[in-house]
Amino acid sequence: QREAVLAQGLTRMRWYFDPLRSRSAHFNLEVLGADAVSLERDLYGPGGGRDAGYPTHRLVAEWALDRARGLVDPSAAKDATVIAVPEDWDAYREAHPDRSRDLPEEVASAFEAAFARGLRAVAVERSGGSARYLLRERR
Repeated sequence: QREAVLAQGLTRMRWYFDPLRSRSAHFNLEVLGADAVSLERDLYGPGGGRDAGYPTHRLVAEWALDRARGLVDPSAAKDATVIAVPEDWDAYREAHPDRSRDLPEEVASAFEAAFARGLRAVAVERSGGSARYLLRERR
């Protein structure tokens, strides 16, 4: 897809993903090399299906197709701003129904504050039941 889009003269792609779905975040940030650059609150209105009753906050992924991107150096985490989310959102909601009601708003607010400071999410680490977004200044 990257090559086909570049052949059309386009250099950026954007799409949305759920910040609480760390598996999707891993694919978008680590595999593709996109950055999360902003957050849209309740993009789709009230959630339905498996997300019924939860807000549909989404991160905006931006993939600079004309930029070489290597893996983020794990040692750089010490200098990054971190936003933690459950590694498996569905399992977390089942295990912590009361706590899970507040978490989407807390995560959305944390991302908005980071983006307001000029940061972007560049990686996500997943292990041991939690996931950590790593955010850095825009370069």
